[in-house]
Amino acid sequence: MDSTQTADYIIEACGAGGGDEGTITPKYLGGKGAKITGTFSLTQGDIILIGVGQKGSKETIYSHRPGGGGGATYVVKHDAYDTTWTRQNGTRLIIAGGGGHHNNTRR
Repeated sequence: MDSTQTADYIIEACGAGGGDEGTITPKYLGGKGAKITGTFSLTQGDIILIGVGQKGSKETIYSHRPGGGGGATYVVKHDAYDTTWTRQNGTRLIIAGGGGHHNNTRR
C-alpha cells in the first residue's frame, strides 16, 4: 500500500495466536499475540509493507506435545524512491509479537 497524502496515520498490528494443545478439541489454548497501535507521520508516496503472522500449528496426533508459536506481524515503511522493498531494509514502524504455544507437560 502507499500513502495517498502526507499526514499522520494510526496503524494497528496484531501478532498471531500460538498453537493449541490437544487432539480433537483444544485442552489448552495457545497464548494471544500482541496488539500494538501507534501514530506515524507518512509522506505522500511512502510504501508500506505489511507482513501478517500466521496462527501457530495445533498438535493433533499426540496430546502431550505442544503446538507451534504464532507469527509476528510487521509494518515497514519505504520511501517512494527505494527500489528494494523488503522487511529487513525498511523503517520498522510496528512489530507485534506472536503468542507462545501451549505445553501441558508437568514436571
